[in-house]
Order: sequence, then C-alpha cells, then structure tokens
Amino acid sequence: MTKSASTLAYRLVWLTLQNAGFTQPRVPPPVVDAMHSVNFVQELDSADIETLWEIAKSQGYPLVVKTHAAPSAAVIAAFASGRAIGSASFRDPRDMALSMLDHGAKARRKDHWAFSEYRTVDDTLDRIREQCKSLEKWLELSVLPLKYDDIAFNGHATVQKFMDQLGIDGDPADILRQVEDRKYIQFNKGVQDRFKTEMLVSDSNRLSKEFAPLIARLQA
Repeated sequence: MTKSASTLAYRLVWLTLQNAGFTQPRVPPPVVDAMHSVNFVQELDSADIETLWEIAKSQGYPLVVKTHAAPSAAVIAAFASGRAIGSASFRDPRDMALSMLDHGAKARRKDHWAFSEYRTVDDTLDRIREQCKSLEKWLELSVLPLKYDDIAFNGHATVQKFMDQLGIDGDPADILRQVEDRKYIQFNKGVQDRFKTEMLVSDSNRLSKEFAPLIARLQA
C-alpha cells in the first residue's frame, strides 16, 4: 500500500540480496520508467513478466521490484507457476491519509505533480479504498504480510522474515545499519499512530468506521 513503508521494505529486501552477493540491476524501460530511482513497476503484463523472468534467470538468483498496483493476471500466473514470491506492506488508513497530505503539500511547494492533488482527507479516500482492494488481492497470493509498524520500528525481525522467505543467511543488524542511510528510505515523519494527535476526531472516526477490516487486521 502507498505510504506504508513500501520503499523501506523494498530496500531491506534489496540489501538482503545485495549483501548475499546477489547484485540487483536496474530493470530497463519500459518495464521500469527511467524516472524512478528504484525498480518500481506499474501493472505488469505477460511481456513484462517475461522480461523480469529473463533477467532473474540469466543472473541465477531473485530480482526484487516494488509496486503499488494490484496483481494483474500475469502476476497471478507468475505466483502460481512459482516464478514469483512477494510481500505486502499495509498501514492504518488514518496515518496513510496524513502521510499522503504531507506528500501533497511538499509536491505543491516543489511544483511536482505526483500527490499534488491531496489537499484534504476526503481527497485521499478513493486512493486508500483502491489500495485496500489491491491489498486483499495480494494477500490471496499468500504473500508475506508486513505491518508498517514492524517494517519501520522492528527492522531486525522484518529482515529476518525476508531472509527466511528467500532462504538467505545474513546479519540483520548489518543491513539495518546500511539502511539508516536516508537515500534508501522515504520517511515523511516515521511516527506511529499520528492520527491520534494530528487528525480531527471526526475524520478519525469516519475513517475507522469505513476501514474497520484493515484496522482489525493491523490489530490482530
């Protein structure tokens, strides 16, 4: 999900692979747009999957990519065939909204288009709804579920989960030291439960009602 430590999660996997000697190349356009600093992909079709598969196969080890898109039919097929595994990060929707608003204000100051449309809590709701539907589709693929608080504040355990999933040995503490370099992450504030002090109670209450299933999943 957007604004759910997805870039940090990506970098933790990236460093887990890099430290094990599995160098991660840049995926060429058009699968990854040249504007992105990481291997960020949009919805993947069969041709895109084949490109990623050929890169991974030629290397002989996994290739990590990041997305905010729902799994396409081609992605679902890749999971079914064993070509792909994954993880999904998710966060309290009230904090997602606040982070999106922060990004929106920053984008407008810098005259950037991405996120610039987010000015009010209501502006964020359709995107959060879309991301909730996407999350459920990813979880149906038996990906590794990752809560924002665990990724952001319990990094050692999160890295160990990635190592276990990938079958890779390594030192989580060493990876966490490397990821402290802020070029690897995109924290706006990196604060837990922001909604408790930064969101109007009326907004918090209506979001908690609409997104109760996601909040319950986070509390489980």
